[in-house]
Amino acid sequence: MVDQILVLELGGRLARGWSADVPGAGPPPVLVAAMSPAMLRGAGELAGGTVTWPPGSRTIADHIRPALDETAAGRPAPAVVASLPVCLTDDPAAARDRAAAAFDFWESGRR
Repeated sequence: MVDQILVLELGGRLARGWSADVPGAGPPPVLVAAMSPAMLRGAGELAGGTVTWPPGSRTIADHIRPALDETAAGRPAPAVVASLPVCLTDDPAAARDRAAAAFDFWESGRR
C-alpha cells in the first residue's frame, strides 16, 4: 500500500529523492488508456478508470462512461480523465496553424 509520496528536488545538476509520510494516503488509482470496448471493459473491471486523448463530450457521455459504469460491478464509478491540447501564446493565428497541421491526421480519418 502506498502511504508515502516521493518528492524529487532538482538542485543544479543533481537530483535527490526523499519521502514524506502522507497521513491517510491510499494507493493511487491505476488509469488505462482505453477507447475500444475490450479495453474499456478492462479499465472498468480492473482499473480506476481511463485516460483519453482528446475525446469529445459525446464520446465520453455515449461510449466511454457507459462502458466503464457497466463493468464497474458495484465499485465506485471509474474515473475518466480527458486529456486536451492546450497552448498559451501571444500569436493565436500561428498557434492555430500549427495545431491544424499537428492534428490533421485525426480530421483526415473522419473524411
